[in-house]
Amino acid sequence: MKLVLFQRDVGLINRLMPALTTALCVIVSVIPAHLPAFTAVTPAFALMAIYHWTLYRPDLLPFVAVFAAGLLLDMLTAAPLGVSSLVLLFACALVLSQREHLLMRRFTVVWIGFLVVTAASAALQWAVVSLFYGILLDVRAFLFQCVLTVATYPVVSYLLVRVQRNVLMRV
Repeated sequence: MKLVLFQRDVGLINRLMPALTTALCVIVSVIPAHLPAFTAVTPAFALMAIYHWTLYRPDLLPFVAVFAAGLLLDMLTAAPLGVSSLVLLFACALVLSQREHLLMRRFTVVWIGFLVVTAASAALQWAVVSLFYGILLDVRAFLFQCVLTVATYPVVSYLLVRVQRNVLMRV
């Protein structure tokens, strides 16, 4: 009897794994990479997780989880509340609209798709934050974050694939 109950709980944890890894990516996004001549810029780890799970397991990452991840990111970074949610929901919708073209393709195609989603998300974030503050912000920080995010995506993608194969194959 206890074994069956434990198996149900493991199934629930497995189904929550995309949301949990996305929340972990949000927390890791707050750790700054101090590089000379730049403000503290980190890769958009949350965007990487959203892209991965929306592409491969959209059934396990609902829009509510994406919205909550964005709100958590805004609260941790002291950004205008709702900006990250808007950007992550935009990225999620963009990936869903192109999912059939990206699914079951070589990694280079998936990576190029990620580059496009990252560039569009960075442009949207720059525009919304600039509108919020009423000034044109320096685009270099957004571009550097975009480049850093695309450059680190293969490593994070590999880790998320390992989680997907080792944990979610039981779901």
